Amino acid sequence: MPQSASARVTLYASVGPDLTQYVVDVEAGALVRRGTISLPANVHYAWPHASDGFLYVASSDSAPGMGSVGDKHHVTALRIDPASGTLMPHGEPIPLPTRPIHMTTDIPSEHLLVAFSNPSGLRVNRDATPGAEVPQPGPIDAGI
Repeated sequence: MPQSASARVTLYASVGPDLTQYVVDVEAGALVRRGTISLPANVHYAWPHASDGFLYVASSDSAPGMGSVGDKHHVTALRIDPASGTLMPHGEPIPLPTRPIHMTTDIPSEHLLVAFSNPSGLRVNRDATPGAEVPQPGPIDAGI
């Protein structure tokens, strides 16, 4: 479908801890680099907030299949400027107990769920900052 001249497509790509914003120039078939933000460790996963105003990014200095190595594991909330797509920190990164392997939100993005594989586990946090961990009424059976 034809798009208006004001339609903009933004792409975020990571190499190591650096998350770079590109604007997609559809007419020219080109990526135009706009800026880079550095995170506490290598980017592993990202998930958008339902409002499209925030991006959650999980980072770790551990690699898949390496066991429980590394000591920098975080989730960082980034605010997305609605006009330019520029990413800006939104609060401080929250430390995680081990390397995150998946992340999602509930439908309204009131809670952030982070999953771990070694050891297996889940963590639930509140709000876009992200906020404090939500205590669970009992142990979570995260499987093996």
